[in-house]
Amino acid sequence: MKNLLRSLVIILILTSCGGLKNFPVSPDLYENKWVLEMENSLSKKNDIYLIFDKKNSRFGGFGGCSSIGGEYSMVKGFIRFSKIFSTQKSCAESKDTESALLSLLEEANQIRMEKDKLYLYKEKILLLSFKKQPFNEVPFSKN
Repeated sequence: MKNLLRSLVIILILTSCGGLKNFPVSPDLYENKWVLEMENSLSKKNDIYLIFDKKNSRFGGFGGCSSIGGEYSMVKGFIRFSKIFSTQKSCAESKDTESALLSLLEEANQIRMEKDKLYLYKEKILLLSFKKQPFNEVPFSKN
């Protein structure tokens, strides 16, 4: 019995150290525009970005071709994007880029912030990297 308990404690320690830590989400998440900076098969020539609305748990942005948005939920470093949509403008060059972005958002399940960077992961695999860009104007109403 002692060996079983000892083994469980060791497994718990190893698994908690091996994964991504629960990083707190800064208020900066909601007060800034997050511009894509990592390619990962996405084109850098377009101003691809996300913005987060804390009050309504929604996100919006630009996917390279169209406006994008949806809902998100977050708990202790874990994130889930849902009801993702795009306005589906006709853009032959950027459509694949936008489709790839939307797919990666659907896969993302962990969020991490460090200084002016926002990282989205699937388990331990980095999917997307964004850089903070302050707003010139407030995108969502604070009412």
